Amino acid sequence: MLTRAITVNQTLHGYDEGHRLLATSLKLSTAAERLLLEMSDLSGDGIVNGFEEYLTGYPLPEDDHNRFALAKTWYAREMERPGCVWTHTLIVEIEELTRLHQPKELLSNFVRPHKGQAFTSYETKLNVHAEDALIPTAHVEPRLTGQRTEELVGNLFYSIYQNKKSAVLLTGNAIAFETLILQMWWQQWPALRGTFSFCTGALSPRMLPSGKLFAAQVAPEQNYYLFAKHRDSKARNSADLIDGSKPSPSQLKPWYEVALSNLRSGQYPNYVKFLREFGPTLSPSRTSFSRLTQLFWLMSRSLNETKSLGELTSVLKQRFPKSTDAGELKLALYGDGRAWCFLSDKSNPTLEDALLSELIETKHADMFDVPKLELAERVCRLWERNHDLALSLMTKCFETGLLELNPIRQEFLSASISSASSEEIIALTQTRTNLLETAIALNPGIAESPSLWQLDENRQRYLFGRLQSLETAFDPEALSISVQWERVAIAMLDAGSDLFAQSLSHVLGDRLPELILTWHAKSGTVRNPVLGSNWLEVLGGYPQQVMTWLKTHRSHENNTTPIPTCALIATVLDPNSYEVRASGTEVWLDLAHSCAETIAIKDRNPVLSFLLAVGLSHEDATASKLVVCAFEPIYDAASLDALPWRSWSQLEHLAPSYGLIWSWDKCHRLEEALITKVAKCNWPAEILLKAGRSSQVIRQIIQRAKDSTKGRRLLAELRERVRHNSIPLDPTTRALLGV
Repeated sequence: MLTRAITVNQTLHGYDEGHRLLATSLKLSTAAERLLLEMSDLSGDGIVNGFEEYLTGYPLPEDDHNRFALAKTWYAREMERPGCVWTHTLIVEIEELTRLHQPKELLSNFVRPHKGQAFTSYETKLNVHAEDALIPTAHVEPRLTGQRTEELVGNLFYSIYQNKKSAVLLTGNAIAFETLILQMWWQQWPALRGTFSFCTGALSPRMLPSGKLFAAQVAPEQNYYLFAKHRDSKARNSADLIDGSKPSPSQLKPWYEVALSNLRSGQYPNYVKFLREFGPTLSPSRTSFSRLTQLFWLMSRSLNETKSLGELTSVLKQRFPKSTDAGELKLALYGDGRAWCFLSDKSNPTLEDALLSELIETKHADMFDVPKLELAERVCRLWERNHDLALSLMTKCFETGLLELNPIRQEFLSASISSASSEEIIALTQTRTNLLETAIALNPGIAESPSLWQLDENRQRYLFGRLQSLETAFDPEALSISVQWERVAIAMLDAGSDLFAQSLSHVLGDRLPELILTWHAKSGTVRNPVLGSNWLEVLGGYPQQVMTWLKTHRSHENNTTPIPTCALIATVLDPNSYEVRASGTEVWLDLAHSCAETIAIKDRNPVLSFLLAVGLSHEDATASKLVVCAFEPIYDAASLDALPWRSWSQLEHLAPSYGLIWSWDKCHRLEEALITKVAKCNWPAEILLKAGRSSQVIRQIIQRAKDSTKGRRLLAELRERVRHNSIPLDPTTRALLGV
């Protein structure tokens, strides 16, 4: 067995007209000297039988280069003054603790001095020889056996690791528990050892300079009262007192059994190797010890129970939620798998299959640094090794909603492109675009799926470009490839995507507006379809086709039109265009009658302004009905300056201004337009009242009518008909007319 030496410094403290430093092999900081002086003195007010010698371990202050002090204290009976002690302290660089594998390598260097001797041997550095191999933690061999020992160790673990408190073991003999405390200390990885504090002979509570209690203390039973004040369970810096003669069963979590078995009887020797391998990747704390122990326990269970692997992942997420937390440990568990070498053969394909399955199934993908998992090569090997499982996992990926497709599943799908057959990809790629180049080349029909047109713009542009290239780069007949553009357009409409409306217009020509309107009419029966601005622009560019569709699709049974689609048409066409004027007024009557019930208030003004413009542009009786329906809401919107610009632009030339002074007043111009239209077309005079509806608007119309000959003629006609009871009016309106 190869050996190598490490350098260890030493100090000696004892009595020389007071407790003081007698010899040292190094220069320490003032803080370290003060701490060593305090810790090397007797740990209480007086010696107690059974505690004549003890060990103390504690970290030195940070400015002393991460050093750890391990001290042996002996009661100096040969001194005349009572309470004197000798303390030999070994000071080890925490880095050097990684080279030591058994505490005996240090303990054998303790030498008790004697009164009157020279102390020069304590002024030189020591060369401690360490075996160049990892020796598993030896089992505990205190002077205790059986159930009592197991309960005692369980109590210590409960206090130190689970409760994160100071464990005070009350006993009558310090030596009996020295090996136990040392083995608990040595079970830890070196960096954690460097922060762990203990004393096997604490005659009174021992604390670090920060005021924190030592993690483990062995104390005399008779000094119980000195430690009792630290039993406050709610305080962070509190202690659990353990009766060494009558330990009670603890509430220890099940995963600590791994550490206990290793400590008691040397079971799970690879557990210690696991701690020393991955402990340095975490913070040197008792919390990290507990977490690694729990993970090792779950790993051992996962080899026999698949569900435990999911529990392992959940615990890992709970303990280390961010992708930057414990990255090396996560990679060792789910990436290169070297953590499993401490339990199983990493080359075991069953284990690798289970790990890949868990990565696909887990909801905690965000805790991984995905690129470091090196999934590409692993996925390719999976397709070769277990094709059915690879296909099943790929299916799971595609069944995931777009918002839930996490980076691990994306990586899995990308790597599967070159391994899965084209038929499998066609069947599974309808919700992903990183496989679309292959999928579309094999089956352009995938583009008929609305979900593809719900992706981001860049992916949609890629898909559409790929569809176009199929018909230009290949011979469709030779490849049996044909893009069904009408179906693609419907898929885009269903998806609410209008990016390629103009491009489809070039492909489908005047078939596109008919397709859009038919889709809208059918969709309107089950939901409220919404068209993007590009679709609306396409419809506006085909007024003849749009009006032809409208006239064709009026129901032959009741001569009605699909109202939502009719309203849509009213918002995209110009009411003053030739196509609209030539189509007459009858086609808009259904919309006029149903507008108030079927069109949302916020959407009515564009529709009603269109209907008013159509009514003012025609002279038939139906036109008067459109005017009656639309005038008052548009008039109110104009009075509130809430009429959209496009709506007024459609009405402006139909409501001309007869002088610059009134050109700004839309209401004035609308009043004039209504009066002029009724007079010119010989519509019944009561149209003025029906169009006004409210008394306020009627008052304004009557006032405006008084300003012109044609208006006064209409008012006279109205009064005459009212006198003959031809028109039933409420008292307010009669008063406005002066009847």
